[in-house]
Amino acid sequence: MLHKAILLAARGAHAGPPSRLDDGRLVASRLCATLDEQGIGEIVVIDDDPAGALRKEITAGPPLGARVRWVRGVRADALALARPHVDGPTLLLEAEALVASEIVADLMSSAEPLLAVDGAIDRLFDPAGTPLVRIERDRVVGYCRDAESHNGCSAALVGAGIITPAVLERVLARSGSASLESLYTCGALFARDVDGARWVRIGDEPSRRYAAWLLRTYGEDLARGELPRSASRASSSRTSSSDGVSAITAAPALPSRTLSYIEGLLAEKSPQHNVLLNPGPVLTSARVKAALVHHDVCHRDDDYARVARRVQRKLRRVCGGGRDHEVMLVSGSGTAAIETTLASSVGPASSDAPNLLVISNGAFGERFAEIAELHALSFRHLRYRWGEPVRPADVAQMIDETPSIAQVIMCHHETSVGLLNPVNEVGAVCRERDVLLFVDAVSSLGAESIDVQRDNIDVLISSANKCLHAISGVSFLCVSPRVWPRIADVSPRVYYLDLKRYRERGIPFTPAVSSFFALDAALDELLREGVERRAARYRTRARRIRGALEALGLRRLEVASPSHTITTIEVPSYISFAELYAELKAAGYVIYGCKEELADRFFQIANMGELSPEMIDGFLAKLAHVLHAARRRADRRALVAV
Repeated sequence: MLHKAILLAARGAHAGPPSRLDDGRLVASRLCATLDEQGIGEIVVIDDDPAGALRKEITAGPPLGARVRWVRGVRADALALARPHVDGPTLLLEAEALVASEIVADLMSSAEPLLAVDGAIDRLFDPAGTPLVRIERDRVVGYCRDAESHNGCSAALVGAGIITPAVLERVLARSGSASLESLYTCGALFARDVDGARWVRIGDEPSRRYAAWLLRTYGEDLARGELPRSASRASSSRTSSSDGVSAITAAPALPSRTLSYIEGLLAEKSPQHNVLLNPGPVLTSARVKAALVHHDVCHRDDDYARVARRVQRKLRRVCGGGRDHEVMLVSGSGTAAIETTLASSVGPASSDAPNLLVISNGAFGERFAEIAELHALSFRHLRYRWGEPVRPADVAQMIDETPSIAQVIMCHHETSVGLLNPVNEVGAVCRERDVLLFVDAVSSLGAESIDVQRDNIDVLISSANKCLHAISGVSFLCVSPRVWPRIADVSPRVYYLDLKRYRERGIPFTPAVSSFFALDAALDELLREGVERRAARYRTRARRIRGALEALGLRRLEVASPSHTITTIEVPSYISFAELYAELKAAGYVIYGCKEELADRFFQIANMGELSPEMIDGFLAKLAHVLHAARRRADRRALVAV
């Protein structure tokens, strides 16, 4: 995560005063606030305003958590002025660009030199006045001041990117110029498409008015929502204002109104809103629900393809993948993605030379074995008792005893018992022996620490409807480049879930289109919050719930490494699970029954999804009331029996 930003507020001798929004704020001041909210620790401002308007506004305004340094200089010397302050990957932003918070968050998660670009030129507010770039092999190699001199340029320059010391040294040494244009043409920066995120360069009164309209309509974060084509400068209906400047008349419904309308519809269908404390599907935000309401799109059209690309890029970030990792999207639950992995990746083998190792210590690990048996895969099964921790030494021993093993599959979070398994240590064992590791992170991704590169995971499997806070119907695989050559000769066993078909043809069948829109919105919320912050929120919830359960005298299922997303509790002797479930459900709270070995004896409380502190407190109060009443009834029955 990046912690420093360079803000280019220098505008040039003839540019006029810095731009202000309708509420009087400088555009650059808003950008500083956005950087501060996203966790930037230091902002270096390069400014040439003799009046010092930006410095005065920031000094007089609400204090920033970030440290602000001021550098006086002109725009033509921007790179030379920035160089002493760039000691690692650093954000670079132009102060006259109004950008969505998600663009900043997206850049902060990267460390490679890049420029944010927008390939949807036809949707720009001012295509003729926006600088463009030429892209070759994912790198920015050319620059055009505007569409009139496009010279093969195919994407708009957003005004944000990442620079590194090496890139600056290269540009300053080779070009002899310290201007931004020399940076844009050096060929060392990757292009990162913003894929529909909102932004606008403010250079005149119409663009300032458009920026103000965006903020009024989509909020301070410029959150996603349908932007009518009629709002572009090229095609919008316009009226003349009192100062002779054209004004935008397009006015879509505010997102807040849309969300209220959706909540009203939900209330009409079901007046009771249940608080879901089951491990998925989970409660979702109003904005994720609103994403389900969209214009009808063709799943083979570029409108949908852009959504899929956005989702893949964001999931790769959440999984910790590099540029060579590929994300395959599957319309189906997490089990569909698991079956895709096993049926597509494990080659034929004899019973005396199995090539797959299945590790299980709960219901979902056992499911791997069921899928392997169904597809007649030859495998060894390292089976532990439910809730018993996986020992990496056992994995190493079994692989060493069976040299034919080429793949290992295990759960990161065994949801059935609430246990986190040592994926990092098992990953090291597998990588030392050149064995592929497949990991089920269905109920941990987004809430627990997992990283495909750090943990040597070759295929990470997860789904949308748990800790990512989206809806059911979408699962995915984050696949390392090591996998493809090793499965090239594996014949497909399933037509619909053929992994190589997904790689060759994108999403080969009709996808769950609306679910992908919802996942896109949910990932925006996750990345805006930050995975680490969400994980901290989950830990706080878990501590709150477990402390209250202990105070009620309830016994938890003890496991060596409990997760922070679910708690498994023994059903008290004075009430059955069926009674407990029914009474809580009548009050609007849904808990979860355990599977197989633990069925009826234990139940689970998941703290996944959009749960507020008030929801959790309300549930705990109701649980205490239900248990207290059940204990009194049991005591009365005992007295009667005597």
